[in-house]
Amino acid sequence: MNKFTPVASTIALSLGLTGCSLFDSDDNDPIVNPPPAPSEVESTVDANFNVSVSGKAVKGTLSGAMVSVKTVDAQGNMVDLAYRTAAGEESATEKAESESEAKAKAEAKLISGNPAELKTSAQGLYEIFVDEEFSGPLYITVKTTKDGDALVKCDAFAGCGVGTAIKVDDGSVFNDNGKVDFGEWYKDDIELSVVKLISANAAASSASAKRGPSYADGDDGSYKANLSVFTSTAARILLAGESAIDAAAVGQASIQVIGQLVGDLSLVATLASDLSLGGVIDFTDVDGTEKLDAGALVLVQVASSLQSLAGKESRTVADVLAELTGDVEQGNLGDSQIFSKLKTETQKAGKVLNAIVSGDEEAIKTALIEAGVDESDVDQVAADAKAAKDKAVKNGATSDEQLQDDSDKVVDQLDDLGNGDTSLESLNASLLASIEAGKQTLTGSDAQLNEFAASLAAVKALAADTDTKEKAVAYGSAAVVLDTQYTAAVSTDVEGDNLGKLLVRELSGAEQLVSAASGLVILDAEYQPTLTQAGELLTQVTTLVAQKDQLGAQITAELTAANEKIAEFGATLDVAKQASDESLLAAKESKEAAIAKKGEMEVQFQTAMTAVAAITDQASAEAALSEVEKAQTSLQDTIAAYQAAETAAKASLELANTYKTIAQNENASTDAADLAINESNELISEALLEISVLQGNTALQIEDYRITALAMQGTDKLVKISFVTREGADATFNAGEVIYDVMKDIWDSGLDSGEHSGTAPGFPEWKYSYDTNTYALNLENTEGDEKIVANGQVNSGAQSKIIFTWSGNLVADSGQKVEIQSPDLAECERWAIDSIDMPNASCLVLNVDGSIQSVEDARDFDISRGKTFNLVEFVDGQYGFSGYFHSELTAVDQQGNPAPLFVDDSIELASIVLKGDSEGTEFTAHFDIRNEDNNDDLGMAEVSIDNFNGYVFRVGLIDEAGPLRGSVSLFNDTEQSVGVGSVEEITNGFRVDYFTGLSIDYTDIDFIGQSNN
Repeated sequence: MNKFTPVASTIALSLGLTGCSLFDSDDNDPIVNPPPAPSEVESTVDANFNVSVSGKAVKGTLSGAMVSVKTVDAQGNMVDLAYRTAAGEESATEKAESESEAKAKAEAKLISGNPAELKTSAQGLYEIFVDEEFSGPLYITVKTTKDGDALVKCDAFAGCGVGTAIKVDDGSVFNDNGKVDFGEWYKDDIELSVVKLISANAAASSASAKRGPSYADGDDGSYKANLSVFTSTAARILLAGESAIDAAAVGQASIQVIGQLVGDLSLVATLASDLSLGGVIDFTDVDGTEKLDAGALVLVQVASSLQSLAGKESRTVADVLAELTGDVEQGNLGDSQIFSKLKTETQKAGKVLNAIVSGDEEAIKTALIEAGVDESDVDQVAADAKAAKDKAVKNGATSDEQLQDDSDKVVDQLDDLGNGDTSLESLNASLLASIEAGKQTLTGSDAQLNEFAASLAAVKALAADTDTKEKAVAYGSAAVVLDTQYTAAVSTDVEGDNLGKLLVRELSGAEQLVSAASGLVILDAEYQPTLTQAGELLTQVTTLVAQKDQLGAQITAELTAANEKIAEFGATLDVAKQASDESLLAAKESKEAAIAKKGEMEVQFQTAMTAVAAITDQASAEAALSEVEKAQTSLQDTIAAYQAAETAAKASLELANTYKTIAQNENASTDAADLAINESNELISEALLEISVLQGNTALQIEDYRITALAMQGTDKLVKISFVTREGADATFNAGEVIYDVMKDIWDSGLDSGEHSGTAPGFPEWKYSYDTNTYALNLENTEGDEKIVANGQVNSGAQSKIIFTWSGNLVADSGQKVEIQSPDLAECERWAIDSIDMPNASCLVLNVDGSIQSVEDARDFDISRGKTFNLVEFVDGQYGFSGYFHSELTAVDQQGNPAPLFVDDSIELASIVLKGDSEGTEFTAHFDIRNEDNNDDLGMAEVSIDNFNGYVFRVGLIDEAGPLRGSVSLFNDTEQSVGVGSVEEITNGFRVDYFTGLSIDYTDIDFIGQSNN
């Protein structure tokens, strides 16, 4: 037996390494060595997930919806990327044969760490963090299904169809009637999406911008990516596009969506570069952290109408949305059935919104029934819709006055969905107006923060000496009171409006403005000043936000120190009592301050009323308006004072309740706490009542005087306009009568061809010369400085037309010189045959009931209709004017049947429009005049001053024997037309009874030189 010893084994191994073996045969067979193991490369990928992307999904609110996150590569493919739900740093190390493979495996390992499931919150919110080195487009979707757990809020006034509503204990509506009503939760198939562009400089920004005010979305390492019907439509456009997804592409898609699904770009101007920055308000639950302006209201109603439409057609929202977005992408809305149906729904929604804003409960119910709500449900739905509006107002997202101003714009746009101004000029003007409004809104915010800073300094001073219990209690109570008051002022979770919500709204708005202005500059560099102003506003807001946050941290730190000192002395109950007492005293002082403000306002309002009553001319009207504006400013100060009193009273109530709880825990008397609670509640009720009256009746009273002052200014302007209309009509009518008189004389005389001259039979002072071949006509007044030069033609046919174009110098009966301009026969022919709506020439067209070859042939036929258009300028005289005078003339017999013009016993009817500019006053005047036996009677007159607050003076006959009666109206804050007073004709003029009780006779307003009385 052979023994394999350690020595033998060593030798064997050694020989084996040299290709020899003691145990093999001696043949020379080659030895094959195994290939060496491949070498591996290690790669480590570091990720700093500190770039936040957050937003809200609303169609209405999507609660518990599944969130998916991808990126889009250069070929348009969806690609996974790493993201987290909390900020943090991570790294992954992997090995492979090449560095690129190892890196890819490490990146995949990071992606594998993505959250297994991500859902929106009950409010529809989500937030993710991506690596600071990531740049490019994110594609985020939020999805709900009918058979899943996610819920959808119905925010359509008309409801979301037949179905099962889900009861949720969050204060939301639950009617349990077999339908899904406004405000109810339900389940549906919905998928919303957004493409969000992350800039390449996010890493640098996230590290640096947090130290100071941000400048725009993403510059502070955080992005807003909301999801809505509109972002979903823009996402589809972007993903279908052939070009790279960059800022310009996102802006173009946003503008396309707004233009097609809204129409007027200026309404949603702040989202014109990126729809994902806003537009996600759920009208059922407006918390006040976003502005509910006209643009937001339009977006809300369009989106909710889509939801309502899906319910009525028993389709899913996902199905309806997919059809609509497809039509938008293809630019096919003109033939889109779904868009046509959507427009019908938005028109109904607009009527409901208008009724809700009016506050008229019966009008709300009527509009809801027209929109499709059952009569059996309408009372509850109307109450819920009105309550939602009231909540939006209470939380500061808008105001009743602002809603009234916005509602007409919103309704007009919903009635004409997809149409409107999309010019850059309109967009820029809207942005500038929003920037200015933002600046005004921020007024006083710094002062409020400075007041808290001063209070903090006072608390710190007390902290310097706390050697005794009494001093420690004083310090502790002051710190508690300050913390309570500051929390009430800046917390966004409290009911009602406050500084914190205001700053959130304005920060969001300023970021949108910077984004929109940046996109505008990309399209045209001339708008750089707008971007500069938007940036300045954003800096102002972020500075205030930083000041608020810093102050809050300091107050919290001081409260912590105070609590430690209180604990040393065992003075918790003492501090609670003193804090309650001090806050109640502060609430009472705040009430007294509000009462004083109210007294100042009432004095100023009385001054304004006296000034309005004393208006006699433009100067006194402007002075009165100034006093009214002071009253309005004083009113806002008073409302702010009572709101501060309400806030102070709520703080007092909170501290009184805390005092009572501590007293109960220590078995102490609660009598003082109960008394403080009762007094605090009374103070809150008193403040709320005052605010309601001030925002309601008082505001309306002051507004009545404001618009009365404006109306009196407008009526004063009407004196000048009435002169212009009277003299313009006088001169041009006289000229028309002369021309027709001459034409009639020519054809009655049976003139042969050639040149002829004569005298107008009815106007012997007028001499004429006429060429029957060229239809050239010259007229001259031998007794004055008047001359008319005309030429014409005949358009033959079954209904022939005599067409003249003319120019000349005329003189009205008052001596006012009137120049008729721009003869152009070809232009007049185009107008005569209705090829154009308005000629750029002075024209006279007579419709002949028969076929004629020459003017002379017209003597054998009737003239059934005539129309004139004259470009007019006043020369010299009391007032200047440049514009046009247009009239349509017909006639009836004594029984009211159609009759020829220019015959005995016929009653001539003229519809007249005079439009132009008289010394800076732009106006449009429309009159209906009846001429019988050479007497002109004014049947109707409507004069609007086009550049003065929508002023309209309107009168019309009640009966043939009575005086003219009518109304005066103008725009309420330039948007909503409201009545201002009633009009009644008096001798030599009109009386206006303004709704404030003022009554003024205007004896110098006379449109046609003759009264009916």
